[in-house]
Amino acid sequence: MPRPSASPPLRRTRILLRRHLIRPMLIGGHSPGYVARGTAVGIFLTFTPSVGFQVPLLMGVWTLTRLLAPRQDFHFAVAFGWTLLSNWFTLPPLYYLFWITGRVLLGQWGQPAGFDSFSNRLEAALNPEQGLWDSLTGLADHLAGDLLWPLLLGCLPWAVAGSLAGHWLTLRFLERRRVGRGR
Repeated sequence: MPRPSASPPLRRTRILLRRHLIRPMLIGGHSPGYVARGTAVGIFLTFTPSVGFQVPLLMGVWTLTRLLAPRQDFHFAVAFGWTLLSNWFTLPPLYYLFWITGRVLLGQWGQPAGFDSFSNRLEAALNPEQGLWDSLTGLADHLAGDLLWPLLLGCLPWAVAGSLAGHWLTLRFLERRRVGRGR
């Protein structure tokens, strides 16, 4: 019986995931630890409020790691693939999640703000008619208000937990794959 085809957006997503995440993990014959560290770094950067600056940050982390701790080097292409998960489209829900988490961690239980309110404030800061630089400076001004500290603090649990989970899952995936291929 033929398998039903996935809808075009799901099919494209599956192709992109395979091309930018799975394939770089498998090619090159790198050690599972090397690849897993790439996953951990990429996921950590994905779960920080650094959209627009992730690639320069990744390049800086990679360069510093190679210079200062070469034994902890990581797979740059895998890390880069994971940073693609957060982008201008996923920015509002991710930043809202970070902001709410940060408010809870800071004990700011009062004055709950819904996603629509947060999204409208964020959208006003990211005026699409402006250039990239103006949008980024507008976002920085907007975040410098009551959003900055909850956002920065709120991203940390997600970044650390996601990074640790990604490292562990990648190690398990690659080790099981090697054991399966060795049979």
